[in-house]
Amino acid sequence: MNARCTALVLALTAAALTAVTDASADERSSGASGAAFASLPSGRVPLPPKGKPPAAIPGGEKVAGFFVAAGKGRADYATLVSSPKMAKQLLEGFRDDSSLVGEACFTEDQPGMRRGDETEPAWRPDLQPMLAMNTSFQHGQRPTVTAVHSERIAEDAGRVSLEVVDAWVDPQSRGVRLIARSSVPLELVSTLLGGTKVYAAREAQSVHVVLVTPKVRRASGQGGLFAIANDAVFSSACDHIRTTLKTEKGQGQTAGFITNVELPSLEPKEAQEAKPDAAQMGFGRPRVEARVRPIHVHASVTWPSREKEPLLSVSAGWDSRERTAIVF
Repeated sequence: MNARCTALVLALTAAALTAVTDASADERSSGASGAAFASLPSGRVPLPPKGKPPAAIPGGEKVAGFFVAAGKGRADYATLVSSPKMAKQLLEGFRDDSSLVGEACFTEDQPGMRRGDETEPAWRPDLQPMLAMNTSFQHGQRPTVTAVHSERIAEDAGRVSLEVVDAWVDPQSRGVRLIARSSVPLELVSTLLGGTKVYAAREAQSVHVVLVTPKVRRASGQGGLFAIANDAVFSSACDHIRTTLKTEKGQGQTAGFITNVELPSLEPKEAQEAKPDAAQMGFGRPRVEARVRPIHVHASVTWPSREKEPLLSVSAGWDSRERTAIVF
């Protein structure tokens, strides 16, 4: 483990165990909770494909939730998004990030970034709502067909699931071919500060831990979600991030998450609305100032040798003092 990862892991562990002394009572809960392995719902997240990608995919092949659009005035790359509304905005040269709330997010298969000790390489937890893909020919070679993984948190009648779709994407023809599709039921394990939630599911001898933030407007400079697991740091620009912890009798495995919480405003509503209009900045919608504060979430799976099954534990704590940010 390099020095940066070591420092971050130590900071996460310390933050998760440090008592909060300067927060109001409703902001003081650690969200500490746990779940037995057998109590978690079972599901499967498909692994990246092992075979070679197709040489090309006809433009007529499509997969729901995969839309490849070329940005206005750009011929060297296209952008993969999950909604036709966002694809239309890209074609018109206009972008409204509020269209991304609740949509699916993507990550590419990157064999060059796999660990050498992985027996079954998994999709990296890094997620983004828009994926830029090269469409220009280089050294006489056409753009490579790429395996792409998409995830979306779905809620239906009180039930929450992780909807997964994997597909081959041809950025040149904009054709898309299905690889695998899966729906993983999730169990709520903990509700944390500011409405952030931790869900989990089991698969074989592993536990999928999913951190989900409220689907609200993002604060300027608020950053994304971060996870530290398996000696690596991952990030997500979406409303959720997922990591997988393996279970082994007599052993344990941990992961840390970092996110920001938007706290309730202390100002009267009239004062909140009396802010400069963000339309002057090209966003076209009002802005308000918000209180935000970072938290660290610690998740661990342990299996004591005397116990019959593993146990998932979750706790959280403030990382630093609150600050003011602009929310769009």
